[in-house]
Amino acid sequence: MATPIHGIALRTVRHNERNDILTLYTAESGRMSVIVSAGTSAASRRRRALTMPLSLVECVVMDRPGRNLNPIRDLRPTLPLPGLHTDPRRMSVAMFTAETLWHILPEGDADKSLWRFLADAVTFLDATPDSVANFHLALLMGIGHYLGIAPDTASYRPGRIFDMAGGRFLDTPPTAHGHWLEAGDAAALHSLQRITLTNSHLFEMTRAERQRALDLTLQYYSMHYAPLSRLKSLDILRNVTL
Repeated sequence: MATPIHGIALRTVRHNERNDILTLYTAESGRMSVIVSAGTSAASRRRRALTMPLSLVECVVMDRPGRNLNPIRDLRPTLPLPGLHTDPRRMSVAMFTAETLWHILPEGDADKSLWRFLADAVTFLDATPDSVANFHLALLMGIGHYLGIAPDTASYRPGRIFDMAGGRFLDTPPTAHGHWLEAGDAAALHSLQRITLTNSHLFEMTRAERQRALDLTLQYYSMHYAPLSRLKSLDILRNVTL
């Protein structure tokens, strides 16, 4: 059966001498992996260019019963993203974002609202004339709402600590675990909940403040998903963007 899909490219790895495995987050099926031809031909090089991190693509999956990985055909870009693939800052943000999404987006049914949020974020990153230094922070804050782990901002009061496991602001540290933020970091995390893609360039931060905000956010996601402290693209992001 041939199934048309629309996806966001997250990662490509070599499968064997002839094929690569491409992981996409799709509007129709959520996260999925497919087989694409590898090699050194002009067509193979074009396919690799089409599947750079966060590329928006559409193709047809050739579903074959009993197989976890299926081939695709008619791969093409949904939308050209010239800024995303030529500007070093945007490229570093795209690499980090794609790798992070590969770790945190769960397998399972499609979530068209999340897919639309991510697709709109990609086009924003490509086209915005404003600074993208805070883009990754805004994206992670936004995704938290779709994944059900957004901090409970209603529980915030000045001076409270933040329970990383429970996602709530508390008067006293939790006794069941030691994963919590002091009041100063808790206040910074609370302020960050106001950031969006469109206002992210208005959040003025020093380099140290931005790095600390990212570290706290990754710690929080690591409490609820796979550890994110060893992302390969993190050093590139810090050197180029932060």
